[in-house]
Amino acid sequence: MGRTPVRVFSFEVDEAGSHWQTRVGEQKAFPPYRGAVRIDPVSARVFRIEMESLRMPADFPIEWGDYMVEYGWVRIDGAPHLLPVRASNTSCWRSGGCVRNEIEFRNYRKFTAESAIYTTESTIEFETGKKKPD
Repeated sequence: MGRTPVRVFSFEVDEAGSHWQTRVGEQKAFPPYRGAVRIDPVSARVFRIEMESLRMPADFPIEWGDYMVEYGWVRIDGAPHLLPVRASNTSCWRSGGCVRNEIEFRNYRKFTAESAIYTTESTIEFETGKKKPD
């Protein structure tokens, strides 16, 4: 499952339109951000999403952050599926230092279940409006 040529679409979201929530304890921020989406122009499948904050509120403990998730073809039970294969998140503190969280998705498995519903004729009658005995 080789490389797929992609188109890159860049975007920028202002603070008023931001839905990217960043939290530290009880504090929340919805920073303006920019990013890019890498898409297969033929199938419209997304292969990568990346975002970075442009400005955090002055009283927020985090000064800058970014986020990335990458999708790739993964074989499960012999069939290819486009799934997350890698993700990362970086937060840089106003007090100094940065924290980076990297995630690698692997060992995908297929889980299945079978069930059957049977119906039968019933002669059970339910009474309505009567109180149950104590």
